[in-house]
Amino acid sequence: MEQTVNNLINSIISLNLSALENIMLIYDKIKEYSQNGLYDNKTITKLFNNCMLKMGYNSCIIESMLNGDEHMHVIINVNDDKYDVHGIYHFDISLDCFSKQEDDRICSYSFFCRNTKEMKTENQRRIMKGASAVIMGDESIAACRSENPFRTLEIVSGFYSYEDIDRDIKFINEYREDIETKPSYWPMINKNYELCISSIRDKANHSPEVLTSLIEELIANVQKIKNKSLSNEQLKQNLQLIKEYNNKRFKEFFSDTRLLFELKPQNYVSKDEYKSVLNDAILIYNSKKENNQIKTVIEFTNNQQQQVLFKIIVLSGEEEKVIMNYTFDNSYDFSELFLNPLIQMYSEYFSYMTGIIEKPKYFNLKIRSYACESNSGDFLMIKNGRIEYLEKVNYFLKNNSQKIDQQNKDEESKLK
Repeated sequence: MEQTVNNLINSIISLNLSALENIMLIYDKIKEYSQNGLYDNKTITKLFNNCMLKMGYNSCIIESMLNGDEHMHVIINVNDDKYDVHGIYHFDISLDCFSKQEDDRICSYSFFCRNTKEMKTENQRRIMKGASAVIMGDESIAACRSENPFRTLEIVSGFYSYEDIDRDIKFINEYREDIETKPSYWPMINKNYELCISSIRDKANHSPEVLTSLIEELIANVQKIKNKSLSNEQLKQNLQLIKEYNNKRFKEFFSDTRLLFELKPQNYVSKDEYKSVLNDAILIYNSKKENNQIKTVIEFTNNQQQQVLFKIIVLSGEEEKVIMNYTFDNSYDFSELFLNPLIQMYSEYFSYMTGIIEKPKYFNLKIRSYACESNSGDFLMIKNGRIEYLEKVNYFLKNNSQKIDQQNKDEESKLK
């Protein structure tokens, strides 16, 4: 295994990649090793940390109790100019190891490059003591004094290298038995490294969140590094599977849904496609048959994805046929460039009477639904919209319908 790991590290270093790309390649490879029997948290974590140290990264192991068992994970000082990520981040590789039954295309990154704030949103709290608790911000620096100095120096030597550390490591190894059995010696040795532990803690607790969009970019680049023949379509499919899998896993471990990957559905409409979809809607309204009714539904999801669902349904007798079915981002651009022109277009094609804004539900006075029916039986529905906007839509359609009705009356008078 040692020779295999050395060969792996040398092959990755030769690629001249960024720090996060190197780390992710090692992360993925060790997860593959885990499929061959390395399921033990301690073994996998130590292997990953040793790889980081061999590659020249500052890192150490953090110890805790998780679900009543001893648990380890790694923190790494990341300095990556390519992705502009700088700080000390958490990597719990054992919780990201996929099982033998899992498809190899699916890679878990729920615990890849998380900052301390994110780690504290775990559903299952980690219980720590000593230097690990200090680094996580759970205890004051005084908690280091009761730490086994072998553990203290293991942490400090992962981030710093100078003569005093080498001297103390040599000293405690020479008198290992005496020091381990006499905790009264520990505060004296640990006190020399309180400033180092404090510096690691401060940097780890102030490292900014790495956005999921950046992690997605990183995963895409690493996928291409691992498989240069990967087509754009295959990469897109792989990323979709990876994001779906990670979002599912993430919900098992964390309570903060803001950290989920953004998933674009198959029917997603980007800003540059707005005009095309509007033109398609015009064709549907133009080609409407006399005995048919057109039902248009705009639904604001108002959840973490902040999306809008858009459908045009043609009703022919008892038969319903969905003609258009799209998903949009709920944004200023959507309202200005798509929804407002759509409402304007409706006023030109259909004569609406006054619509109805539903009564408030669940004490939410701002979010309501709106429905109106044209003189010819066509429907417009806006679900879960903001009441201020719905009132403007209702006012606009009512005024324009009156104009259309008046035009119709004028034409009838002329014919008579």
